[in-house]
Amino acid sequence: MCPLNKSDWNAPELSYRVQWRRLGEGGSWSEETVSGPPLLVTRTPTFVPYELKVQAVNPIGKGPEPPSVVGYSGEDVPQVNPENVGVEIFNSTSVLVSWTLPNRDQLRGHLRGFRVFYWRLRSVGERSRRQARALPPPLVLTVPGEASRARLGGLRPWSWYRLYVVVFNGRSDGPRSEDIDFSTPEGVPSPPSSLLLERVSDTVLALEWSAPQFPNGALTEYLLQYQQVNGSELGPLHEISFPVSQLNGTLARLAPRARYRFQLRALSRAGQGEPLVQEGSTLPEPVLPALENISISLVGPDFTLFTWVPSRPQASVEFEIQFMNNS
Repeated sequence: MCPLNKSDWNAPELSYRVQWRRLGEGGSWSEETVSGPPLLVTRTPTFVPYELKVQAVNPIGKGPEPPSVVGYSGEDVPQVNPENVGVEIFNSTSVLVSWTLPNRDQLRGHLRGFRVFYWRLRSVGERSRRQARALPPPLVLTVPGEASRARLGGLRPWSWYRLYVVVFNGRSDGPRSEDIDFSTPEGVPSPPSSLLLERVSDTVLALEWSAPQFPNGALTEYLLQYQQVNGSELGPLHEISFPVSQLNGTLARLAPRARYRFQLRALSRAGQGEPLVQEGSTLPEPVLPALENISISLVGPDFTLFTWVPSRPQASVEFEIQFMNNS
């Protein structure tokens, strides 16, 4: 309710007659006259509906009799928690959380919604520690309104999670439900963390790699695919599988002085993960010649002539001179 505009006062002064009584009880009204809002009514029970009327009064008399409206006394912390919390698996990264809310008369306020608090405990393949470690702060999914289920996404595959649900009103969150532990299914692995290539000879390359940061399941093997690169063209695709315990390998019978494109991926029972892509070559690494007898042979007003002698001749080598002004 808003105060009257001064143009509607019809007098130099104005006050408001505020009346209230509990809804459905009938009988006499409590009332108080004030110069303007707000009016605080104390000693009322928590979240009880009241009939309310506000009437304008000036020195000449009372304004029109107003219709009553329904309002509520103040909200308080809910005293009810969600029950029958359940989890239904959608896929390796999302689940459906459901619940019921009994005893709504203990909400002590307007139902605003629910919050799902959840956090990851560990990987499914990781043993539970004897000494409990501190859990990180939980993530929170807020579900507005009177929903009884919500989809929880962005989870890690092959992981143990814990969650609980609370209801909240306009004042506060209520008590938490019973904790629920659940696990997500396996997913495909992330790419291997690294891949190192080392030329052994003109036709042999040695490879070494590290496991994926997120296995997302029990790894079953590594798959290496490679093909020769010739400009914009790619040669035939070759494949080699390695057991999951092996993190290195050797490729022989490669073309000499050639470039290759490698794709290495990890596999789990859920399928192939994304590859780590890298290029390597059987070309020998260039050996830069040492420089001898570096000297300044001539200095002019706007130039300086440097001379040097390479320790041995070599083709396709460029030289770079770096200098700075010391003045």
